Amino acid sequence: MPVGLHGRGDQLLLAKENPYRSYDMDEYGETRVGPARHPDVLSGSIGARLTDGAVIVGQDVDEVCAGLVLRFEDGDLVIGTLGDEWVLAVGPVPSAAAHYWAVQPFVHGGCR
Repeated sequence: MPVGLHGRGDQLLLAKENPYRSYDMDEYGETRVGPARHPDVLSGSIGARLTDGAVIVGQDVDEVCAGLVLRFEDGDLVIGTLGDEWVLAVGPVPSAAAHYWAVQPFVHGGCR
């Protein structure tokens, strides 16, 4: 099932939805919708088995989801939003975001 990720400030929203078309955001760049291809950060997870995951909580007083750490057989993928900016990284949470985020325990075990 397709899942859409939407960033709203420091909050990550997930929704079951069909993909939509790419669109231009003028001076802010573009949003590309399509299959992940090399060298995109997300392309390294294609075909890999998801083994675990953890929610990232932001500094919002309501402790909302700011992102996810998805653990695959070959490593972690961090997806999150921080102040209207997307954070996509392979490996640990980037240090620039770590100050603002708290990674919760992984679903099937403790943080490594």
